[in-house]
Amino acid sequence: MEPTEEILSFSDGIVAVVQSSTGQRLAMTPETLPFLDYYGQIYRSSRDKKFLNDKAGENLSLLLAPMGGAYFGQVLCARYACRWHAPFQSYGEWRIQFEQCFLYFNPVAVAMEVFNQKEMKGWPSTFRTRPEDEALLCSILEELGR
Repeated sequence: MEPTEEILSFSDGIVAVVQSSTGQRLAMTPETLPFLDYYGQIYRSSRDKKFLNDKAGENLSLLLAPMGGAYFGQVLCARYACRWHAPFQSYGEWRIQFEQCFLYFNPVAVAMEVFNQKEMKGWPSTFRTRPEDEALLCSILEELGR
């Protein structure tokens, strides 16, 4: 599936937020992902210093995570053979699905962990596959590790 308007809008939104906060423009490449991580550090620091109360911080992370997840997913889709599954406003169901084998994960859940620096209940960020695809995935990962 092609990225939806929601994905494109969120991805553009995090580009603007990161540029405004850090001065760095995210360029839809893997090399720019550390700047997104750096923005996550800025966000966590503002929460730690109580510039945001806990409720405001939670609400902000519920907005930032779909934005960060959209950007991360777009970077992966540009580089690898994968596609989106992204029902409108159902961020817990968003997935990046790789095409060579049945492998998927939720990029919003990954972003939730980045922004909160911990695993978030209800937001599993693990990769999922079918047991019959595990051997193929292991061989691909072994080849990539060389």
